[in-house]
Amino acid sequence: MDVQAGREVVFLHTLRNTSNGRATFQLNFAASRGSTLVAFESGTSGVTITGNTVTLDNVAGSGRINQIVLRVRVRISELILPGTRETLRIWASIPGSEEPLSGAEVQDVAIVRDSSGVPVPVVWIPLVTN
Repeated sequence: MDVQAGREVVFLHTLRNTSNGRATFQLNFAASRGSTLVAFESGTSGVTITGNTVTLDNVAGSGRINQIVLRVRVRISELILPGTRETLRIWASIPGSEEPLSGAEVQDVAIVRDSSGVPVPVVWIPLVTN
């Protein structure tokens, strides 16, 4: 995804409980170049995410929900220069652990295409002639 440094972007994913019962998942985030997590948000009515945890049933129907649209709101670091790739890692784990559950990990790649008015470092090299 093409992004602008210093701006918020949203990545969409599906989180589904495929276990043998109702389960609570901890949501985790890491960025390779300093971007920060703003929030994990539920895009599914009736499901809330509190303290980066969410509880889902293992089957759907009769008022039970086993999957959500997960909205991952990220602020792209303003220090990332145009043309640079930022790798964002998102995963679910058992609460209290940061060990990813099997199959519950994704990576998004954000490519900074514009600094969007954020000052970027400039190096001035003096030119000396005879």
